[in-house]
This record gives sequence, C-alpha cells and structure tokens, in this order.
Amino acid sequence: MPGPGHPDRDVRAPAGLPGRRPVAALAPYLTGMTGYDMNGVEVVHHGVPSPGLTVILACGRPLTVGWSADRDRSRDFRGMVSGLHDAPAFVFPTAGHAGVQLDLTPLGARALFGVPSAALAAELVGLEHVWGASAAGLLDDLEAASGWDARFDRLEEFLVARLRTDARIRPELAWAWRRIVHGGVTATGSLADEIGWSRGYFARLFATEFGLRPKETARVARFTRARAAALDGGAGLAGIAAVHGYADQAHLTREWRRLAGCTPTDWRTEMSAFVQDDTPGRGAEWAS
Repeated sequence: MPGPGHPDRDVRAPAGLPGRRPVAALAPYLTGMTGYDMNGVEVVHHGVPSPGLTVILACGRPLTVGWSADRDRSRDFRGMVSGLHDAPAFVFPTAGHAGVQLDLTPLGARALFGVPSAALAAELVGLEHVWGASAAGLLDDLEAASGWDARFDRLEEFLVARLRTDARIRPELAWAWRRIVHGGVTATGSLADEIGWSRGYFARLFATEFGLRPKETARVARFTRARAAALDGGAGLAGIAAVHGYADQAHLTREWRRLAGCTPTDWRTEMSAFVQDDTPGRGAEWAS
C-alpha cells in the first residue's frame, strides 16, 4: 500500500486498493493510478465502456483479456492500453497477476503516446507498440519495486519524462467533449450548431479525434454516470434509470446488457470482487 512519502497525493481506492493522485504535471492527462491484485479473484470481469483510456501494467504474471467471453480467443499482456469502446472486454482470472491501472484522458493519449485516442479506439494494444523497448524496462522495474509507493514513484518518473507538453486537441472538439462527458449533454447536434459546423462535419471530426462519434460518447457517458450510482448498494435501479434519463428500469437493463454484457445486478455482484474508482467522467476501469 502507499507509504507516507507523499501524504498530499497518496489516496485509498475503494476496498482498500492502493492509489495515488497524479502529480500536477500529469493531471491534465492522467486521472488516476490504482494498484490491484487478482489473487483469489475467480470471476470473469466485464471491462465496460467509459469516456477514457485504460493502461494496465503487470507487476506479476501477464493479464489475460479479450473482446470475447471465450478465453481461447483472448491474449496475454504484460502491459496494455485500451482505447474508447462501446462494448465490453473480458478480463479473465489470472492467479499471480497484480498490476497498476492508469486512467487516461483523451489528451493523455496525445501527450503520452503521440497519437489521438481514436488511433486506439476499440483496440487492446500492447505497450511495446506505443512505448517501444522502454515498456519492458518499465514493467521490469515495477515488478522489482519494493511496494506500491515505490511503484507509483517509478511510474510518475517515467510518465513525466515521456510527456509531450505541446499536445493539443482542437479547441472546439475539447469543448464539445467536456460538454458531453462532464456536462451531460445528450442532444449532441446542438453542440455542432453552437460551434457553427454542420452536424455531419462535427461528428466526423469528433470521431477522428476520440474514436467514438458524439452520440456514442454521450451514450457511454450516461452509462458511466449510471454505473457510479449503481455502486451505491442502496440505490434502486428504477430510481437510477429515472435520474439518468432512461425510460424505465427495463430500458436501463437493456442498455447495460448492450454495453456491459451483463445485467446491473450481475455487475454489482461482480464488483464485489473487482472494485475500482468509478467517479463519473474518470477513466476506464480494468480493460475498459
């Protein structure tokens, strides 16, 4: 668990998972760093869509993950990045696997990988493809580190050294992203009208930058807010559906099946074994 070295930045993730807030230099690009251990976990985890990218760095055995519930169609990764997507990934139980999850903003893809997040959309990409030979050295360092605090320190050092501080997203697209993901806008055509672009042109440019079209992003963002509410065991599904703009509980459940590959009730049960920070608008979880 994190030690006392950085009391202003060390945080505790749910269920006692070790975590740390990013240093100021990384804050625009990275929304969270969480350590986890899969020993004793026996369920297949659904890596659900969210408005961010996920990086997994193994500190033990590789992680087994794929887009199919069939383990034989999955791949093993020591390090992996997953872009935005609107269907579940499947994370398989792997005894001896522990690691660190990084939650990236779309700007983080440009700053840390040198590509727009669209280049990684609906993909599970080995870190060696974006960081070259340095990825293996980082993973070796994390595995050899003596505790979570040392791992987080090494990660911060590595990420700050790789930052491209001149990374930019076109201002109109960055504004539209914030309105959809953080502002809850669902009528995305109105954003094109406010910018002064045709709706088709806006949708194409948005997808070229982020990997999902505006309506798909709004759908995923609404689902992410509903998931955060569902983590509260006292919140009824009918109430969550009403608050988050679903016609009724049945509509919520259908959407959950499409995006998460399971029902809200099944997902709540699963999350008793797999728990991460699900703050709305934060990055993806596990292989999301």
